[in-house]
Amino acid sequence: MIDCHTHMPGGIGFLAAGGFDAADQLAFMDTHDVQRSVVLTHTGLLHPGPDANDAVADYVQADRERLIGFCTVDPRRDDAPAEVERSLGVLRLRGIKFHPWLQGFCVHDAYMDPICALAAEHDVPILFHDGTPPYSLGLQMAVLARRHPRTRIVLGHGGLHDSWRDALAALRAAPNVWACLCGVPPYAAAALVARGPRDRIVVGTDAGLSRRADQPYAAARIAEWRAWDVADERRRAILDENARELLGLA
Repeated sequence: MIDCHTHMPGGIGFLAAGGFDAADQLAFMDTHDVQRSVVLTHTGLLHPGPDANDAVADYVQADRERLIGFCTVDPRRDDAPAEVERSLGVLRLRGIKFHPWLQGFCVHDAYMDPICALAAEHDVPILFHDGTPPYSLGLQMAVLARRHPRTRIVLGHGGLHDSWRDALAALRAAPNVWACLCGVPPYAAAALVARGPRDRIVVGTDAGLSRRADQPYAAARIAEWRAWDVADERRRAILDENARELLGLA
């Protein structure tokens, strides 16, 4: 399987986590038969900038094939496109992550346009935190996706507990919107799997939020997915094949 939503250790305040490193993450992946993991920053969600992206690049250096690093920026800054270009080019990171709720910006503003254009140019996805109003709702991302049809937009949490219907509507509103089932309650995940597009749903554990190297909550999510009452072909697509397409691994 491919885990499309994990975090490296670090962070500030309630985001702080630690007690593990890249070697521990790779060992966790081996234990649970996870072939690849997308790695997102903690610290950069509150203090985006070159240092946070450098730290992700250093972390994934442990195994650049299996650990797929994403960068982040403050999109309101004039130098944001240049930092995205550096991160995707020089640092060889392979996607962009935004948390509009924590970072405090609206995805509808024009400063998102050059960043979406760069993502399309580099053929990498943009993963957004979603499921938290007022700035992080699926249909807001769908408007951005329709404005940038060549850019793959990922709803990083599939709407969480209260907004999964919004995420389902976003999947239907734009063919370049994807949903990552990460933190979605089982009944909502089942609805998204049953009613969403078969080729644009992936999974993520949010591993890295615990101070324990064995990440028990992430292990529980993996066990839950493997026990889904869906056809093997559908499960294989959601756990592996769709992510390969999303991340350019196909």
